[in-house]
Amino acid sequence: MEDFYGNLGEIYKDNVDIIMCESMSSIFEGSNASRVAKEFSERVWLSWTNRGHQPDQLPSTEALSKALDFSIEADVECTLINCSHADMASNSIKELKRASRFGIFANSSTFKKVDLSIATKDVDAIHRKDGLLNIGYHKIIKRDGSIEDGRDIDTCGVHVDAKGDISNQNSIGICLIGGKSPNGELDCNYTLAQFAALNGLLVELQSLYDKVKVIGHRDVADTACPNFDISELGKFV
Repeated sequence: MEDFYGNLGEIYKDNVDIIMCESMSSIFEGSNASRVAKEFSERVWLSWTNRGHQPDQLPSTEALSKALDFSIEADVECTLINCSHADMASNSIKELKRASRFGIFANSSTFKKVDLSIATKDVDAIHRKDGLLNIGYHKIIKRDGSIEDGRDIDTCGVHVDAKGDISNQNSIGICLIGGKSPNGELDCNYTLAQFAALNGLLVELQSLYDKVKVIGHRDVADTACPNFDISELGKFV
């Protein structure tokens, strides 16, 4: 890490007025970055970032107050919050005011919690807004375990990029409502009712089609979705 920051410092030292260490996610990262930056510039700004919806924490789960203690002790010229929602960063101002100079530059206006109460009609509206003719999934499993029909089962869905022998043309897309916490973080937070409904639906589909292969979205795409290994579904039901 020190070598990396040192290489950056060599590039910046004669070409910039200020070196700003931004989006620092832990005190360890911030302390190393700012210490090396001071070797190349008398003017160093240190900018931390919030942990999702928690304006009093860094992504490392360390308290923002501890990060401010470090900023003050390190005597950086300015302490900031960046790469955060405006409302979350604004909630950090009380702590930031402890620094002699402080600032905020957010990258979005407000923090929006994930709505876990959505149903098929809501997913349909989202997909239409994205340019699809209608909902891309064939089945939606709601939080209470109820199953709603999406696109007609005999109609090609829009739910996966082709990979190997798997494509929209030869697969059925099933969506479980969830997979993210209300704060937008990835989370295997599906209900037991959803897992039971999924298991029952898969049994039904396997009785209707020959040579059914059950896979998760992450098995055919660069994603963590659905945040669990579909081959281990049995341990949830």
